[in-house]
Amino acid sequence: MRSAGRLRLTRPRRRSPVRRLLAWRGWASAPATVGVVVLLAGLYFTAQTLIATQAQSKATQDQVRLAERGQNTDRFGRAIDQLGAEKIDVRLGGVYALEQLARDQPGFVDMAEDVFSAFIRTHAPAHMPCASGTAVDVQGALTAVGRLRQPRETWSYRLEVDLSDTCLAGADLRGAMLQQVDLNGADLSGAELHGAILRRADLSGVRLDGAGLRDVDLESAQLSPVSAQGGDFGGANLRDARLGGSLAGAAFYGTVMTNATGQTVDFTGATFNDTRADALRLARGNFTGITAWSADFSNSYLGGSVFAGANFADVTLRGADLTGAVITAVTFCAYRGDPEDPTCVETSADLSGAVLRNADLTGTPRRLLRLDGADLTEVTGLG
Repeated sequence: MRSAGRLRLTRPRRRSPVRRLLAWRGWASAPATVGVVVLLAGLYFTAQTLIATQAQSKATQDQVRLAERGQNTDRFGRAIDQLGAEKIDVRLGGVYALEQLARDQPGFVDMAEDVFSAFIRTHAPAHMPCASGTAVDVQGALTAVGRLRQPRETWSYRLEVDLSDTCLAGADLRGAMLQQVDLNGADLSGAELHGAILRRADLSGVRLDGAGLRDVDLESAQLSPVSAQGGDFGGANLRDARLGGSLAGAAFYGTVMTNATGQTVDFTGATFNDTRADALRLARGNFTGITAWSADFSNSYLGGSVFAGANFADVTLRGADLTGAVITAVTFCAYRGDPEDPTCVETSADLSGAVLRNADLTGTPRRLLRLDGADLTEVTGLG
């Protein structure tokens, strides 16, 4: 018999898995957990779909680019074929086709410029005499080059388009962008270059006789030697240009020639009207018979230059170096009325602070020269 006061130990009952599951305290937060799981699964499948879509899109874009590249190559090839045709109208069509390709695809611009320059050199080589009037296909190629090129913010040391030794007499290059173009030895006689950009271009040995050069930009261009007799440089920019050869009879109305340099340049009979030529450096220049009205040659070096028979009207030569210059029989007339009225209105020239050592001023009236502070050492002929 069991004693009445003895404790009885019993084992706790084990609950079944179902009961334990039903008794789980996390049932209260289960909906949130299930929602997170569902959200993460949705994001995963969305990401996989997006990756697949992007891969497919990239593959499509690659195919499109490949197709475009093939089309552009075909367009380029067809244009080259046309440029080599015998008929001039077919060649002109090739010029337009190649220019349009370069406009549509900027990556073809350099190749198009190379092709056009080779085309021009082949179809318009320099020869004597160079007949005036450019063939329509050559003119088309010139126009295309001038339109495709863009102004540069920075400059390289190499010439970028080779148009050297070409016959371009009478060509129309108005407004053309031809900066850093090699025109060495080209014949541009009678050509129209109004407003053209020729900065840093090489025009050595170029013929520009009778050419229209109004408002042309020739800053830092190489123009030595050059023949531009009778050329119209009205409003042109020749700043820092290198000059040489013959500019006889040329017109420089409102032209900027600041810091231009050169030697033995022939300006015989040229006209300088409202010309800014300060700091000009032209040793032994020939200014015989020039007409200079309101021109500024201050601080220029014109040593050994000849101004015989020149007409100065309100000309400034302050601080200029005229060592050994020949300034003989100079007149100081301004014709302010009717151009046909020969009446001379006397003016003067300002040579204040100028260096006139060994200069010859025979026949030039001193009373019309302002010589304050000028160096007149061994000057001859100054009455």
